[in-house]
Amino acid sequence: MSLPSGLCSTRWCPKPEPYNTSYDMAEAERRVLMLVNPTLGAPYTTDIIYAGLQLILPGETAPAHRRVAFALRFIVGRLRGFTAVESQKMMMERGDLILTPSWHWHDHGSEGTGPMVWLDGMDLPLYRFLPVNFFKNYSEARYPSTLAENSSRKFPGPGGQPR
Repeated sequence: MSLPSGLCSTRWCPKPEPYNTSYDMAEAERRVLMLVNPTLGAPYTTDIIYAGLQLILPGETAPAHRRVAFALRFIVGRLRGFTAVESQKMMMERGDLILTPSWHWHDHGSEGTGPMVWLDGMDLPLYRFLPVNFFKNYSEARYPSTLAENSSRKFPGPGGQPR
């Protein structure tokens, strides 16, 4: 069975101004500019993929959680951020690709002096269509992790060294 989808385009705004930064993470949990295909509606970017630009401000951490849907993060920000997946903390640098497998505990944060932005991609629409999506918060804000110098979940951007 195939789902109908239409082509769409939008103008790119490379600055984080579209994000509302007037509230903190305790009030909203996430700041995401969803990339929604208007012919499909939210959360669909394509038939089976959701995409959105997530913003985290300095010193913030998105609460630790896990979900059935996989996630990939393509880092577009230039400042110091991290993702920790199943106890492996990986520093995020512009151009990196970080993978979060299904049902793995993870959290994200910014240790820099400015906003951190990345493109999230998830197969969330597939699980909503089936429907078998599950999401669970961890009991603490952060899942215990240590810095990983090398990880099979991180792929460096152009000119980067394997990490």
